[in-house]
Amino acid sequence: MKKISVLLIGFLFVLSCTAQKAEVSTAEQGNSMFAFELYKQLGTEKGNVFFSPFSISSSLSMTYAGASGETASELQNVLFFKDNTEDFHHEFKVIINKLKKKGEGNVEINVANSLWAQKDYNFETPFLSTVRSNYSSPVQMVDFKESKNRESTRIKINEWVAEETNNKINDLIAEKILSDATRLVLVNAIHFKGSWKKPFKKAATKKLDFYLSAKKTIKASFMQGVVKANYFENDFVQMVEIPYKGDATMIIFLPKENDGFNDLQEKFTYENYKTWSSSFTKKDIVLTIPKFKIENNFELDKTLKKMGIKTAFSKKADFSKMTGDKDLFISKVLHKSYIEINEDGSEAAAASAVVMDRKTASTELPKAFRADHPFIFMIKENTTNSILFIGHFTNP
Repeated sequence: MKKISVLLIGFLFVLSCTAQKAEVSTAEQGNSMFAFELYKQLGTEKGNVFFSPFSISSSLSMTYAGASGETASELQNVLFFKDNTEDFHHEFKVIINKLKKKGEGNVEINVANSLWAQKDYNFETPFLSTVRSNYSSPVQMVDFKESKNRESTRIKINEWVAEETNNKINDLIAEKILSDATRLVLVNAIHFKGSWKKPFKKAATKKLDFYLSAKKTIKASFMQGVVKANYFENDFVQMVEIPYKGDATMIIFLPKENDGFNDLQEKFTYENYKTWSSSFTKKDIVLTIPKFKIENNFELDKTLKKMGIKTAFSKKADFSKMTGDKDLFISKVLHKSYIEINEDGSEAAAASAVVMDRKTASTELPKAFRADHPFIFMIKENTTNSILFIGHFTNP
């Protein structure tokens, strides 16, 4: 029988070798663990990197609902998922619903899912029901077989993506990605827009040196200001949690040495993150951080195979919970991301000191946090502890 392809698309903002299966208490914790493992792989990319682990995990979670056997086991192990039950998928529903409620506040988060299925193909009712009820994912019946209709479908999916991401992600699916063998496209979109709790004054933004290495610099625009924020430091890293208005923060991990980025990446693990963040203390911080914009486009097939999701991409794939037969496999996993950081805040689909008078009873001097060399950062939603985006900035 001819194998039929499933196209998975995770996008906006995003591993060591095979991840070992772990007992995971919640979907929230599993998503966070996956975020750090995925960064181990994508963090090796040259230049600035930005992606949404939550988006990728969400699209693969929908696929997990249709997986069985070894295929399901590999997805479970790499993504730190719990057993493939309705209870697990309901946990994702709770997270998604909490995130989507943020639209009324100062932090805007939109999470959207959709399935695009071949109209004359038999998909199992329980699979479609799980995806509809837990991921709020409508199922669009389309035609991938005929070339004209296939192109029309590609355009419709791209238009849906653009609309759900405030036009930050465009042309996600390139020509010739879909084929007459395509039977299902699973899509997750996430858009984030947040205003800093204390915006930076635009008049304070200045051109300063950014250290590409210990000796090589380049000019970049730096925002400057004083903010009260959670702070941690040890012998090699400074860590600050900059609040947005609402229930979200940006956490920046800055090596103390200008050439300490590689050392930080080695120590950038979920276990260390939990240890460091548990030691946060609230302090007045003199921030100097760059303005920047990052756009990335990933094909994650090789990355996920390296992580241990191998069977799903092969003729041995078992997605029988989708169709009742082992006739589907994953052909592509695409991810596209965007982020812009400025004085007002951040928008993601997938920071010299300022001398100020301040009222405080403390005599402790503000901590200086000068992000003028490569650093890692993430955007986190705090009511769900979801790491929505993660990346690094190495070159203006």
